Amino acid sequence: MVPGPAWRCFLVLAVAAVGSLAQGLEADWASMQPLYQEGLSANWPSVVASAPSSSGGVRNVDPWAYGNLYPDMNVTAGTAVHFAWQNMAEGVSQIPSRMCPQAFNGSDIMQLAPVTAGGDYTTPPLDPGDYFYASPVFGHCLGGMMQAVHVAGQAAGLG
Repeated sequence: MVPGPAWRCFLVLAVAAVGSLAQGLEADWASMQPLYQEGLSANWPSVVASAPSSSGGVRNVDPWAYGNLYPDMNVTAGTAVHFAWQNMAEGVSQIPSRMCPQAFNGSDIMQLAPVTAGGDYTTPPLDPGDYFYASPVFGHCLGGMMQAVHVAGQAAGLG
């Protein structure tokens, strides 16, 4: 039996749609990534960092582990961030923005702690600005292992 004109039209449109989708996937992924990460939070637990310190100190991200989402961290200048992971292959890289890179080998990506099965890393005291840290293990950044740190300047003393 020969398919009718309606069936052939559907087939042509389906093939065209699949081809168009495949060409646009890479470009669309960047715009979809925050939605993907936000959608994961409905099913995965969030890791809530320690309370903000008023004048520096150390904020802990523990556990630094796949399967957790990390809310933005707001700290004051001089604060360090400590990442700790146990029994899992993880590491810490500094990335230029909230967007996970396709690969962790670009000149704008700084490896801070190599991937090891258990370990930790503490940043130096941070200056004002925005910092983004991610796991360099394939798929982990996209799975939620990205910590944004917003560092505000020190409040001026009264006196």
